Amino acid sequence: MPVDVRSHPSLPILIAVYSGVLTSDEYRAMRAQRDDLLAQFEGPVVVLADMRALESFPDARQAERYAGIFASERLHAVVIVLGERPYRVLLPALLPNSERHYTARFFDDADAALAYAEEMSAQTEV
Repeated sequence: MPVDVRSHPSLPILIAVYSGVLTSDEYRAMRAQRDDLLAQFEGPVVVLADMRALESFPDARQAERYAGIFASERLHAVVIVLGERPYRVLLPALLPNSERHYTARFFDDADAALAYAEEMSAQTEV
């Protein structure tokens, strides 16, 4: 599958690493796997998505709208790793929104993104 979804070994961080061409069926399977992992956490969660190797999602319009994790009050932050072109395309869609319960931050380096996700995760600890 072109998405490897896993949880951080010691922090409440969900990590999704995308590669190749993603289909709507694979996207649905990834969502189910991500939701199962989310259910294992008790408090706020940080989502880190490394999309640098994602080539395309040609049938994205066939994937039904699904807020899922992004509508969850438990979502503390979203950390996205992208190349420069996708960053410029997606940025307007993620500008401040009064309905959003989380922040989104972009990186072009996976290690820096993970360090930031770990930092954000530490802020969720009581």
